[in-house]
Amino acid sequence: MRKFVLSIILSVLMTNVVACGAQSVNPKSDMVSYIKVLEDGSIEGAIVEDFSESYYDVEGLKSMIQDAINEYNQKDITAGIQLISCELIDKQVKVILRYGTYRSYAGFNSRELFVGTVREATKLGYDLDVSFSGTGKASVNLSQKELEALEDMKIVIAEEPVRVICYDEIEYYTESGTLVGKKAVDMEHASGYGVVLFE
Repeated sequence: MRKFVLSIILSVLMTNVVACGAQSVNPKSDMVSYIKVLEDGSIEGAIVEDFSESYYDVEGLKSMIQDAINEYNQKDITAGIQLISCELIDKQVKVILRYGTYRSYAGFNSRELFVGTVREATKLGYDLDVSFSGTGKASVNLSQKELEALEDMKIVIAEEPVRVICYDEIEYYTESGTLVGKKAVDMEHASGYGVVLFE
């Protein structure tokens, strides 16, 4: 989502029109970009970017994103993408979208995202030979045999270095990540993928 929405934000920033957006009624929102995996299989994605100049047009940004969503949903009737909110909060814009599946997230944003089981990820050819941290434990290297024993565990593989939020407690996550509570990890990989395993 970052790549796609950033391109729209950039085009809005270059229009230099008078802002129409108002301050959010909920300024206490956690201002961080994230991918949230929901139990029904849908994905919620948020992007937070600087939007500080007075002439930036939040309503214009919202309209452009909605047009792009409508166009994508017409091409893929299973995508189920919705614009949840587009708000200006303390000189930052926060855009939240809902996607019907991880596939519609990946397709809409041209970014790799997989949500499923370890078994499914392995069958699709994802390389899970990475260093993990275990929650409440030191760094661990899961062997192929150990991963096979965890084949029914849920996995999230994300290309973007954003916060990944799961609907259940996280067990393992990419070593470069930072655990935030029991169900979220801040991904900090500079390249490649971040990986999260949860129950």
